[in-house]
Amino acid sequence: MRTEIPFEESRKLMLEILKDIDAFCRKEHINYSLGEGSLIGAVRHKGMIPWDDDMDILMLRKDYDKFLSTFKSSKYVIQQYDYGVNTWMHLFIKVINPKTIVKYNETGKEPYGLWVSILPIDNAPDDDEQLREMTNKIHRYSRFFTLRHHFSWSNNRRFVRNILVWMLHVLFLVFPKDYWHRKAERVLRSYNHLNTARRGQFAIWWHDPWVCSSSAFDEYIETAFEDEKLMIIKGYDEYLRCQYGDYMQLPPEENRVPKHEYTAYWK
Repeated sequence: MRTEIPFEESRKLMLEILKDIDAFCRKEHINYSLGEGSLIGAVRHKGMIPWDDDMDILMLRKDYDKFLSTFKSSKYVIQQYDYGVNTWMHLFIKVINPKTIVKYNETGKEPYGLWVSILPIDNAPDDDEQLREMTNKIHRYSRFFTLRHHFSWSNNRRFVRNILVWMLHVLFLVFPKDYWHRKAERVLRSYNHLNTARRGQFAIWWHDPWVCSSSAFDEYIETAFEDEKLMIIKGYDEYLRCQYGDYMQLPPEENRVPKHEYTAYWK
């Protein structure tokens, strides 16, 4: 029988992963910033948001690619899409603790361990219509990719819709395993050769994308985070406001709960 990892201990284990990433990035001169809720936590709480259950890092694409190709750790491994193995179906990576496993309460799947997500930041077109076209392509290709690799019967769908989704899944099997993933990746990177005024995070494709001024990522500073000094972008205020609005305002008390429904275990 697996030993369950309590919520607070799982947060400490993720912080250890984050500290390992920080040490590696400093050694290899790779810029990174805390991101998403982890960045809000750093600014508002000087550490993790008390009810947060994951950690996120942002990297400009050039730093992301360098990290992906050079990261070494005696304790942690990178979880990424492996062309030919359809166990990871996202456009970003996670650094995971391989001695742990995560069981999602809704699906019951147990594919990964406790993690820190690393999200690439890509250049965004300055024209809003081109931006819509870019994000629509990423969404479409990512849905096709997911549908190509995965089908499950859902009680939340009507019977006829389940049949239609299954038929689409079978239809998409004619495409190579990596076909839609590669197309989405090309779109993500399509403006990185240009000096655009905006950058954005598009890899979490099932959420609305956001963009902010490219200059928000020009400089990095240290900040207190729990018992550590970690890195954030100097333009954190603009970044957070373009994504969350008034991020210093605490959410209603009933919303101060973990956003991922999972239980962590030791293997």
